[in-house]
Amino acid sequence: GKAIGLYMVEYDDRWPLGVDPADKFTPQIWAQFPEFQALIAHLPLMHDLLDPYIEAPNVWECPSDKGQIVDDVSFEIIDSMPRSFDRFGTSYYYRTELTMRQLTSNLPDITKVNVYFDGSGAWHGDGDILREGDTFQEMLAKMDKYRYNVLFGDLHVKNISNDQYRTAWSTPVE
Repeated sequence: GKAIGLYMVEYDDRWPLGVDPADKFTPQIWAQFPEFQALIAHLPLMHDLLDPYIEAPNVWECPSDKGQIVDDVSFEIIDSMPRSFDRFGTSYYYRTELTMRQLTSNLPDITKVNVYFDGSGAWHGDGDILREGDTFQEMLAKMDKYRYNVLFGDLHVKNISNDQYRTAWSTPVE
């Protein structure tokens, strides 16, 4: 959170111009925004972008990271096994919509907007990771047990349930 705050001080209060592994390696999730989708290949991963603002690069590693096969937001295949950190250099993912829309911290309800979070809610909950071939009902049953560590727009962090996570995702940013 501090790294994001320091970045924003230097860049006119704009959210970092970076992407997470889901954006970089499953850019099809941005098909409805072709101009932004075209930029993804040229944008750095968030942890690389924010590294100059932190003292210890191990901050990007969640000790509970056990990877994922299917992203629990887009439901796209994103093989980050055996661990997201080992595969991509980070365990955390970003609400890239903030970057795509070139927003500042002037959000309608900054305290409820999820900014940075665990790559999978399975890491802190009782549910298994989503797997290719799981039915939608199986995915929902797994995700019902998920918990996420989330950095919100006002830079507070909280561990939340899957329902709270989905509510954060539905919080408007404009």
